[in-house]
Amino acid sequence: MSSTGLTPLDPAAPLAELVAAQVRRTPDATAVIDGTRRLTYRELDSATAAVAGRLAAAGVRAETLVGVCLPRTADLVVGLLAVLRAGGAYVPLDPAYPRDRLELVVGDAQAPVVLTDSAHEHLLNGAGATLLHIDGDGPAAPLDPAAARPTTGDAATDALAYVLYTSGSTGRPKGVSVTQRGVNAMLRWAADTYTAADLAGVLFGTSVCFDISVYELFLPLSVGGTIVVAENVLALPELPARDEVTLVNTVPSAMAALLRGDSLPGDELPGGGNGGGGLPDGVRVVNLAGEALPRHLADKVHARPGVERLYNLYGPTEDTVYSTWSLVARGGTGEPVIGRPLAGTLDHVLDEQRIPVPDGGIGELYLSGEGLARGYHGRPDLTEERFVHIDGLRCYRTGDLVRRLPDGDLEYHGRVDHQVKVRGFRVELGEIEAVLATHPAVEAAAAVVQRDEAGDYLAAFVQPTPGTAEPTPAELRAHCAAALPGYMVPLAVAVLAELPLTPNGKTDRKALPPVARSRGGQELFVAPRTPAEIRIAEL
Repeated sequence: MSSTGLTPLDPAAPLAELVAAQVRRTPDATAVIDGTRRLTYRELDSATAAVAGRLAAAGVRAETLVGVCLPRTADLVVGLLAVLRAGGAYVPLDPAYPRDRLELVVGDAQAPVVLTDSAHEHLLNGAGATLLHIDGDGPAAPLDPAAARPTTGDAATDALAYVLYTSGSTGRPKGVSVTQRGVNAMLRWAADTYTAADLAGVLFGTSVCFDISVYELFLPLSVGGTIVVAENVLALPELPARDEVTLVNTVPSAMAALLRGDSLPGDELPGGGNGGGGLPDGVRVVNLAGEALPRHLADKVHARPGVERLYNLYGPTEDTVYSTWSLVARGGTGEPVIGRPLAGTLDHVLDEQRIPVPDGGIGELYLSGEGLARGYHGRPDLTEERFVHIDGLRCYRTGDLVRRLPDGDLEYHGRVDHQVKVRGFRVELGEIEAVLATHPAVEAAAAVVQRDEAGDYLAAFVQPTPGTAEPTPAELRAHCAAALPGYMVPLAVAVLAELPLTPNGKTDRKALPPVARSRGGQELFVAPRTPAEIRIAEL
C-alpha cells in the first residue's frame, strides 16, 4: 500500500490497464455518477469494451488519433476509455466550439475517426473523418484491454494517450502530444498524495479540452474512486449527488464564483455553462490550478466547514497536467506559492543564456522528467523550439518567470511573452489577433487582458482598413466567435483610428485604453478612436 493507503499504481501500465485492474479489484463499486444514472466498474468496463470493439473494427490501432466530440455525460467517460482500450489516443473536441474550429483540429490532427453521437454529427460532417456514433449499433465484438497493445512495459507507456489542442501564437492551434508515461507519472504522484476518502467523489466538471480533466477522469478510476459528472463546477450545487462530492478540481476564478453563488457566462469557464450556489459541506479537498491563486480566495476556501486541505497546483499541458504543487496552509500570509516539483519532475530556473539563476533571483522555468510531452503534433519546428536539451536533459521551456525561495518553493512572477491565462484557459493573444486580421475591414489588431471588478477579461482593438466601412464591435465579436472557442472571444472590442506604436514600430500594448466588457452583446463603453480622443482620455 502507498503512504495514503491506496494500492500503488504500476509504473509500466497504460491508462486502460490501470482502469481494468481496478475493475478486477472492485467490480461492483460505483465508478460514475451522471445525474441519477450510476455505473459500477463492471458496467463501465462492459460499455467501454463494446465501444472499443467498434473502434477497433473501424481501424483504430496503436497511435491512431480519434476525435471525441460528445456532451458531458457518462457516455463521454465511456468514449474516452474506449479509445484508449482500442489502443488509440483521443483528441478532445468540445461540442460547444465553433464548427470551423472543430474541423480545423480534426484536419490538423489527421484523425481518421471521430467518435460522436447523432445529435452532434452535423458539427463534423465536413471534417473528412469517419464518424462513429457512440449511440449507434455495431457488429464488432467487445474488446479486451490487452487486445490492441502490450498490457504493460515501455511499448505501452511510450504510446500516445491524447493530443490536446491549445491556443497558437500564429493563429493556428497546436496539438500537444502527451504519452501514457506522462499521465502514469502524474497519477502515481496523486495516488501517493490523496487518500481513498479524498477521491470517493471527484467532480468531473472540466472540459476535456482543458488538461486538468485528465486528473478528474483517470485518477479516481485508477484507484477505486467515483467520478461525479457535471456540466461545469458551477453546476455542483444543483447536482443530485452534490453531497457525495469530496474533491473539487478547478480554476480560482470559477471557485471564487462558486463561493459567491454567482454565475459566469458559459464561455468563461473551462466546463462551459452557468450555475453557482456554494460549495457543499462534503467537499474535503480543493485543488486550484490554471491561474494565480490570491490569498483572500485561499482564506475563503479554508473557511468552508468541510474543507480539510487546499492545494495550489501549476503545470503546462506540455508537462502533463501538473508540474509543481503546494499545500496551502490555513491562516497563512502572503500570496500562495506554486511549490515544488511532483515526484519524477525536475525544475530548472535559468537566465536568458540558460545558466542557473541563484536562489532568490527571477528566471525562466524549465521542466524535465517523466511528464514531458512527446512534442507538438506535426510541428517539428515548434517542438525543437520549445523542447530543448540542457546538460543532457530534455527540458520544456515554459515561458513562465519564477523565483526560488530559501525553502526551495517556487514563486510565480508572470510570463516572458504574450501568452496569458484567463479564467484558467491558456490563450495566445496572437491567435485572436490573427483571426481579427482576416476580417476584410481590419488592417491591424491587438489583443490584451484587462481587468474590472469581476476579474480579468480579453479585450481587442482594431485599426480599420482604409476605404472600408468601419466594423462594429458586435460584428467583430461575431467574426471571432465563428472561428474561436468561446473563451477566446474578446469580451470587449474597440475600433481605433490607429493602433498606438512604440518607437520601433511595434504595437504599444501599454498605451491601449481601457474598454468595458460587453454584456448581452452591447458595449458599455466606446473607446477613444482618434489620436485627439485618446489624448483627451489620457488627460
